Amino acid sequence: MKDYFRKAQAAAPVLRWLVNLQANPNPVNPTEPEPTQIDSATAAIIERLEGVLEQLGTTHDRRFDTEEREILTALLQPADGKAFEAGQVRLGNLLGYEADNSHSDAAPDPWWIADDMIFVFEDHSEAEEATVLSPTKARQAASHPNWVRENLKPPLTAEIIPVLITPCTTTTRGAIPSLRGVRYWSLDDFRSWVTDAVRAIRDIRRTFPGVGDLEWKTQAAARLREANITPQQLNTMLSKSCADAMRVLNVDEEVT
Repeated sequence: MKDYFRKAQAAAPVLRWLVNLQANPNPVNPTEPEPTQIDSATAAIIERLEGVLEQLGTTHDRRFDTEEREILTALLQPADGKAFEAGQVRLGNLLGYEADNSHSDAAPDPWWIADDMIFVFEDHSEAEEATVLSPTKARQAASHPNWVRENLKPPLTAEIIPVLITPCTTTTRGAIPSLRGVRYWSLDDFRSWVTDAVRAIRDIRRTFPGVGDLEWKTQAAARLREANITPQQLNTMLSKSCADAMRVLNVDEEVT
């Protein structure tokens, strides 16, 4: 039976129900490679991406072009933090994530969900590169996983990854304890990634034949990995914590 599911998964690696059935904490041969297996988080965003592409339509480019243009305009402009957040939600949904935002007290900025992986963001897009990241902002970013668990009620096994998007490159010693568990994404790098990610979705859309095509799903998974869009690739790309990425001001430099 295990061999049956392994062979079926190899033939149709992006079917989520096969991904889940094939998962086994005690495989018969744990060293046997599974090069075509697609993890459930990637399968989840591919399924959602199919719905997004159907909704935007494939007979002409007008709706997709409009969505692409408005997302890029919101995320590349320098002045409006609320517009940036709204664009980030729309981008997450375009990429196949379940994306949303909340304006309630102490809520994080947008979050992107794919199966049991959750990226939760603290956006700092209006800051300047010379701005010193404060302990208050650091604590705010570090608290977001607690907010997610309390308000979104994800499974206990969900991995919640807090990410700070900022142009800042320096912080204070008082911020470091909070920043050790927060991933760093420089604003310039984020914007470069956004441009590449949207281009990847445009590429994937060109060959989209409709929902359920296994060959297209496999090709889409490969393109999403190449652009660091899949949850696992994005998690790996954002491996550096803010504490490791940012320079800590010495005592003489800190403002008292």
